Amino acid sequence: MLVGSLTEHSMPLDDDDDFSAARAARRAGTSFYWAMRLLSRPRREAMFALYAWCRELDDIADEEAPPDDKLSRLADWREEIERLFAGRPRAAVSRALAGPIKGFTLPRAEFVRVIDGMEMDARGEMVAPDLDALRRYCRCVAGAVGMISLPIFGCRGEAAERFAKALGEALQFT
Repeated sequence: MLVGSLTEHSMPLDDDDDFSAARAARRAGTSFYWAMRLLSRPRREAMFALYAWCRELDDIADEEAPPDDKLSRLADWREEIERLFAGRPRAAVSRALAGPIKGFTLPRAEFVRVIDGMEMDARGEMVAPDLDALRRYCRCVAGAVGMISLPIFGCRGEAAERFAKALGEALQFT
């Protein structure tokens, strides 16, 4: 169950009206925060929510915990994504994503792909991986975030998708 499995560093999961995706992004100290502030309000709010969700998953994958604990919490997020796309999100960060998912038609499969990549990390597969595993990981974590971001930025089409995937791989490699 999602509510009971998250750490003290997690995004609020109950009816916490104080949750703010923008505040979560700013608190993380990311340089992305300042770039995202330049977007129009709907795009900015969507990117803040996406960033907060990615931060939540990345924190799970990177924390000092047994792999089984991490995988269990990531499985909780897999269930939460199903609830989110069914219109019944529980987590505050998921509720922040609900509007952007509907308004920008964000791709469910790419959210699942991010979780797939975090599971690779949580299982310890990304320590000296072979090139195929590294490419798959890059596609799952960085490429998927790019694919989710495309509609938020107003980009559609095959060329934009190729660019998002290639950029994700390049950024993850470096």
